[in-house]
Amino acid sequence: MEKTPETEEKNNQQEQQTGSPSPGKGPGRWEAIKQKILQKAGPWIERAKRHPETAVLGQFLYNVGFWGEYTARRMVRFAWNCIRKAGERIAWIWGRVAGLVKGALKTGAQDLTAPFARMANGAKNIRARVQEEKQAGTAHAAKEGLRYFVSGVHKYFPLLGRAVAYVLPVAALRCLVIRYIPCWNTTMFWRWK
Repeated sequence: MEKTPETEEKNNQQEQQTGSPSPGKGPGRWEAIKQKILQKAGPWIERAKRHPETAVLGQFLYNVGFWGEYTARRMVRFAWNCIRKAGERIAWIWGRVAGLVKGALKTGAQDLTAPFARMANGAKNIRARVQEEKQAGTAHAAKEGLRYFVSGVHKYFPLLGRAVAYVLPVAALRCLVIRYIPCWNTTMFWRWK
């Protein structure tokens, strides 16, 4: 519906005659609704003002609302703090576990690679020692290199035991899987379960 001067005037006349706002929008509409509510509630308000119990009832309802809201806010804050503290605790535990796992993996990797790193370092040192001893003679250099190699094997042999401690369970698992995976499709395997 278009707003033209004729429709505006018609709406204003309707408001004046009926006392109710027009279906249009504007500040006059809400003011009219408020007046209508106060007009209908007026007798109840006057009756409530004559009774002193109304103030007590009003104060009671105010207190119930205030303390209800206060209690609800405290409960929400308490629940939020509990969730936050639980999250912090879980993050702390996760950090500790991750640190332990990281340390174990780092140690395991070092134990596995230590013999090979020592062997590579030893081979480099033998090569350098042989180059130095070649000036005294080739036989003397070979003898000195062999002696250095034997002393290295004797000195670092315990490192090999730590590497084997990791490799043996993995090799056993591999043998187990190779042996029993083909059997899983047979009916005999399922009967044993």
